[in-house]
Amino acid sequence: MGELEKILIMINRWGYLNTEQVALLTQKSFISAKRILERNIKKRFL
Repeated sequence: MGELEKILIMINRWGYLNTEQVALLTQKSFISAKRILERNIKKRFL
């Protein structure tokens, strides 16, 4: 399962995720998770 799919599944369950939760979910550093979120927001996935 890809990073975006994991993020979207958890958002559907909880309603929101903060950057720390995304970092834990994708097993990335805080900075990497922030970049993932920013990239997906630009692509209008989130």
